[in-house]
Amino acid sequence: MSKINPGTNFNEDNDVRTTRPEMQGIDIIDPTVDVKGILHCPICNKVFSSREDYISHALSKHQIGEPKKEQAFLAKVSYSVGFHFFIAEGRYTGETAVSLATFVKDVKVAPIESIDFHFKRADFQKWVADTIGDKELAKAIGDVEKELSGEPLRLRLLEIINARVMELENQA
Repeated sequence: MSKINPGTNFNEDNDVRTTRPEMQGIDIIDPTVDVKGILHCPICNKVFSSREDYISHALSKHQIGEPKKEQAFLAKVSYSVGFHFFIAEGRYTGETAVSLATFVKDVKVAPIESIDFHFKRADFQKWVADTIGDKELAKAIGDVEKELSGEPLRLRLLEIINARVMELENQA
């Protein structure tokens, strides 16, 4: 049984129902197509004149999946709520993470003073918990030894964040 993802523009249709970001990751069963090219719902056999109408029907009546929490944790957030790296109050480094993937990249390159600054204030786990929504990762970051600093701290954070990202990607 094949599935279609209404987050893609299959058949070059640009219907708003198939392009909304919040629909990414929701799977619905592909319609059956008879010899005349007419679409039928494979569950209730209702007939549809367009793929868009079928998608609306399937989403409202026969949706088989919600976006997984793993996909939500890996999603991008807007720049305004991204993690803005600072060295100290008012001293922005120029790096802003807008997803866990960019968070990893920025932790790798941010000045070590920024890593120490944010870790001591528990900023990393607050952002991961409150903005990304991943309480498990936030707890793991919060459990890092408080006496760590400098490169050992950076390496420990990267180890934890990378492991979680790989776990989420494998589950998604």
